[in-house]
Amino acid sequence: MRAEKGFTQASLAAAMSASGSPIERGYVQKLESGKHQLSDDMLERLCQALACEPWEIVPQRYRLSDADVEALTIHRRLLLADPARRERWIETGEDALKAVEKP
Repeated sequence: MRAEKGFTQASLAAAMSASGSPIERGYVQKLESGKHQLSDDMLERLCQALACEPWEIVPQRYRLSDADVEALTIHRRLLLADPARRERWIETGEDALKAVEKP
């Protein structure tokens, strides 16, 4: 997710440092390699830096299935979309449901 959002390890560490004590690039590297556990505080800081939700980073902590994560991701995208785009997505989804529900 870090790379997808355009962060290097160093820039993510800097962004996480903005909401608390300083974080080094090595800490981010250890998180990514699994050598460091992600505390609740650090998860919150990471989510702030990446503008995401905790379940997007550690779905297993919330016992979410892949389908749950997909549904929550779609829901989040709808909430964050501009109103015109959101309306088009809803209309498209309604049309798709009607087609599926036809006998």
